[in-house]
Amino acid sequence: MADILRFDKFRLDLQDDEGRRFNLLDDISFSLPDGKALGIVGESGCGKSITSLAVMRLLPQAAKVAGGSVSLRGENLLEKTEAEMHDIRGKDVAMIFQDPLTCLNPVLTIGFQIGEAIKRHNPRASAEEIKERTLSLLKRVGIPTPEKRIRNYPHQFSGGMRQRTMIAMAIACSPGLLIADEATTALDVTIQAQVLDLMIRLKEGGSFMFITHNLGIVAEVCDEVTVMYAGQIVEAGTVEEVFLHPAHPYTKGLLLALPTLTSLGKKLYNIPGVVPTVQNFTPGCRYAPRCEYAKPVCSERKPARCVLNDSHHVACYLYEEVMA
Repeated sequence: MADILRFDKFRLDLQDDEGRRFNLLDDISFSLPDGKALGIVGESGCGKSITSLAVMRLLPQAAKVAGGSVSLRGENLLEKTEAEMHDIRGKDVAMIFQDPLTCLNPVLTIGFQIGEAIKRHNPRASAEEIKERTLSLLKRVGIPTPEKRIRNYPHQFSGGMRQRTMIAMAIACSPGLLIADEATTALDVTIQAQVLDLMIRLKEGGSFMFITHNLGIVAEVCDEVTVMYAGQIVEAGTVEEVFLHPAHPYTKGLLLALPTLTSLGKKLYNIPGVVPTVQNFTPGCRYAPRCEYAKPVCSERKPARCVLNDSHHVACYLYEEVMA
């Protein structure tokens, strides 16, 4: 199966006001087969969202590409002009952002904003065609009475309806790849379930990349999972392999921290320490300062990727010794 998305040794630096550069994303390599769903998980500050922004070429000004490639259907997006990226965004790849309230224009109607996305890639479409397509999208994402709601403004929508609107805008031009960046984080659990159910239905026949810290979403929606920590990929594989047979100490910690039906009344597990800032990353494995199995070499030199089987690999010295 061909890959719709591929990261190959992608490196990204952050430059401060004094011109100093700090490596943020360190040799990021993974691929997403066409028609599959990939989950990228990790704590806040692990580089998940900025990885997705690299696909969209919407990186902040301080971010500087330091090497590697990001390819969509075999074409390196880092080599595209901004005009070419305007044509790619929305049509070939689209993104559902975390906070719909800040992403929607408060002075424009919902119908206008969805219609604008349609018009961008269908310049010859008539006003009536755009309206019909907009109504169809609102109905598809579960907005009630779309004929009325099309004239509403964002503040007249609930949080869940605003997120559904963002999903409608993202799928307006039927992109081959849809990226969801913490798309359910700002919603209450009931609305989360409804939006997640919607995304599961939309997943059929398309390619998805889910950015999340919610392992339950990944287990329910995704085929493959990549675990990131402080800008490094520490483990990757199929959801079944990684969740049932976690290899990296960080992955094991994330899974141990999940509340279970048997954890009632018990103290929940937490991983000691916090994710370091980019200025304090170690030269080796960046998880080493928090790892109970760490040895001196872990902080000094980055471990190589160890292939455990065809659908599972890990970057950890514990497995370098076993595989040697």
